[in-house]
Amino acid sequence: MPLSQHINRPQSSSLLSKIIEYVGIPYLLGGTTKEGTDCYGLIQLVYQDMFEVFLPEVHVDSVPTPKSMAPIFSQKSQKSPWIKIKDPLFGGVVVLTLHGLPAHCGFVIDDNRMLHIQSGTSSCIECLNSNRWRSRIAGFYRHEGLSYEK
Repeated sequence: MPLSQHINRPQSSSLLSKIIEYVGIPYLLGGTTKEGTDCYGLIQLVYQDMFEVFLPEVHVDSVPTPKSMAPIFSQKSQKSPWIKIKDPLFGGVVVLTLHGLPAHCGFVIDDNRMLHIQSGTSSCIECLNSNRWRSRIAGFYRHEGLSYEK
């Protein structure tokens, strides 16, 4: 991958045709393939396939928790490739709270939709502004190796 790869927000039909390939993947703790994945594994899969960016592996023994998720997006870690941003941006990541703590993530499709997966479900597209998620948004992040255009 080039040191900095520029990505444009794809046209709506082009974007949805690519993203739809990731809908319906079964949940598998620690998985990172279309045969099964967890929330961060889905981010790894999409980044690898769409942007040729290989994200570091994260090993968890159970459903992702604040303890396992925090180091991934921590601004204090010198190894973190994630930069916190104010608004959702195609190709970014949204970190969401579960039980009041940041423990879940999704791939940002646009300013109101994300691709994500949770234990007991298959991957799906949901609205960030839905009653279920809008109050659970902990932050948005972009990868340092990609430059973005709204």
